[in-house]
Amino acid sequence: EKIAQLRINKIMDIIISKIGISNLKRHVDRGIVICGGGAAFPSVIRCAEKKFDAPVRIGLPREINGAVSKINDPRYACVSGLLKYGSLIKALGKNNKKNILSKIEKNLWGILSITGRNLRESIKF
Repeated sequence: EKIAQLRINKIMDIIISKIGISNLKRHVDRGIVICGGGAAFPSVIRCAEKKFDAPVRIGLPREINGAVSKINDPRYACVSGLLKYGSLIKALGKNNKKNILSKIEKNLWGILSITGRNLRESIKF
């Protein structure tokens, strides 16, 4: 459990530094939503509240039809949000789609590469 807590703290520190670089800090006081499998760790909420000094909650998929009981879990919140966002972009048309999707792709790959590098440095095989 202590190792997991150290990793959670490290991840929160990385997120804080990325928020500072991207000028999103002014939005943090509105609250933080934790999604994904990491939201299952009981200490994640407390750690995020301390680190961000903002309200924190666990994100769940919303406005999903069908077998909701199977996907009403924080692990599926990001995927369902991306699918809903993709359908919105598709509805807006191709001109907006290229511009918005290229920005998302650029930011997403940057975050993933940094996260991957930090995980590789933190975990010794």
